This record gives sequence, C-alpha cells and structure tokens, in this order.
Amino acid sequence: MPRRFPDTSVFEGKHAEEFYGWSCEIRAKLKADAECYATAEDAVFYITLRCKGDAALKVARWTPEKEVNTRDEVIEAVLGYLENAFGDPCRRSRASNKLIGDEFQQGGRPFWKFRREFESAWDQLDYPDRDKVFYFREKLSAAMRESMAIEMFDEGRGFNEFARFCSNVALSIENRKR
Repeated sequence: MPRRFPDTSVFEGKHAEEFYGWSCEIRAKLKADAECYATAEDAVFYITLRCKGDAALKVARWTPEKEVNTRDEVIEAVLGYLENAFGDPCRRSRASNKLIGDEFQQGGRPFWKFRREFESAWDQLDYPDRDKVFYFREKLSAAMRESMAIEMFDEGRGFNEFARFCSNVALSIENRKR
C-alpha cells in the first residue's frame, strides 16, 4: 500500500517540549496512512520505529493498563504512556497561570505574535472553547479593546471569526499610525 505522508521525526525522550509536537505528527501520520497501519499492532510498531533511546525502550515495555479495544484506543494509550514518562507534568498549570494571571497581556506585541502565544497556551488547557473569546479579549491591548468598542462583534460566531475580526482591527490601528 502506498504511503501518502513521509515518516515523522524521531523522538528520543530527551526534551519534554519536543514530545507534544512529535505526538501530533504521529497522530496525523497514523490517521492519514491508516490503511498502511491498519491494526493496533501495526500502529504500535510504527510508533516504536519513530522512537529512539529511552523513548524506544519505554515503548518496548508498554503494556495496556486497562482493556483497549480499538486501534485508536491503543494509539492514545501508547502516546499517553509516553507523555507520562517524557511530557511536562506542569505544562497545564503553567498555561493556566499564564492565561489567568495579569502578566500575560498583548501590550505592544504585534497581534499575530500575541495570538500565536495565546493559542499555544490555550491548547494546553482543558477549558471549554466557548470561553476562549472571553479570555482572549481580556488579554488584548488597551488600544485594541478601545477600537473594538466602536465596532460590534457577535461572540457567538466563535474564536476564529473573533480572531479574524481582531486582526482587521489591528491592521486599522497600524494604518492609523502611519
């Protein structure tokens, strides 16, 4: 069977921050090329091949703690096992402190940079998406909030629409500065 996507990077287990990007690559690869890795055994074999050093040893020792029935459950169980071993146990609390605390604000940062940093922190949390617009708005610069007060936005349209709206506001602020 032809593979549609190239192999993922190799995870060695040396840096916790690398685990999360690597695990996204693994999930995408196994989903896109599901016909090539059709069974749970094939998927675990592929994950093992994309690990090296301590991570490879850890996968080799993996046995399910509870009954897992489907291929996808096995994939998530293996990746969860690796996350427990090599992930950052404090990442959620750091992200929560960042978004809830007063220190993290857009300030003078360009909007696109602020949005990327906000979304990176948000992705670490288990907060409902309906709250995302509220937290994002609270962290925007005073100039952005003032400009947005003039224009109305229906928050029920979702975060991506709100971010697009904010991006347009940021562009109009930049144009006024010129």
